[in-house]
Amino acid sequence: MAELNRLPGIGPRSAERLALHLIQADTAVARRLASVLVTSRDKIIECTQCGGLAEKSPCSICANPARDERTVCVVERAVDILNVEKSGAFRGHYHVLGGKISPMNGIGPEELRVVQLEQRLAEGAADELIIALGTDVEGDATGHYLAKRLAKRGVKITRIAHGLPAGSGLEFADDLTLSQALEGRRELDVKKPMSRPNVVVFDLGKVLVNFDYSIAVRRFAERSEAGIEQIQQLVVSPIQVEYESGKITTDEFFEAIRHGAGFRGDCAEFVSIFADIFTPIETIIIFF
Repeated sequence: MAELNRLPGIGPRSAERLALHLIQADTAVARRLASVLVTSRDKIIECTQCGGLAEKSPCSICANPARDERTVCVVERAVDILNVEKSGAFRGHYHVLGGKISPMNGIGPEELRVVQLEQRLAEGAADELIIALGTDVEGDATGHYLAKRLAKRGVKITRIAHGLPAGSGLEFADDLTLSQALEGRRELDVKKPMSRPNVVVFDLGKVLVNFDYSIAVRRFAERSEAGIEQIQQLVVSPIQVEYESGKITTDEFFEAIRHGAGFRGDCAEFVSIFADIFTPIETIIIFF
């Protein structure tokens, strides 16, 4: 339990439950988990170019010729690369600092991968540097330090916008967040179509949603005759085909699920499942 308690996010109670589960589980389960952990630790290395985690160096992102190497996104930790990648909005390269400047914790620029970043810029490999750090004191200090230190490199230095999260109202925002949102305001271009990253437009009313397919698969599996893998193919494939146009009709999707997976529910239940699993980005519901 003591070793499990050392893991981030695992408290004493959680460590106790995990330890009891592993002790009571089959020996094969514990051996398989131990083997996976050891194998992963031995195989995962640090990319010599960006500092991210990968099985080989350079990593798949740095070695991908389709990525824009002229734009580099600077993040604090390797896991932040995964978070940015999930957004689907960035197609450039990354650079992991390995932390933030924090004099209170004895972390200065020398402890970060700033020199490696300067070397990349000296090679002329980037036109724009995007600072994607947190909005805390250390993140702001690190961002300003990098902007000042790298200002003479002839590279455009920008920082990701700060402000209100999607789906949130003004009543939940603090003074600093509102201030940053106002400072980072931009003009609305009514002639430019609304961008819809990772969203699907359903004609159930007209709802713009950020959809989690894995939740839908599990919910449909409970009410269908087919297995999870078959349902996942039915759920994901039609939506991905229609994704290019950004629109898929509810009737077509429901019929594919009902016939292909043996969905036992009616259309009303189908609609209620969707209502529980999407996170609205911007919702305009029209009742017919």
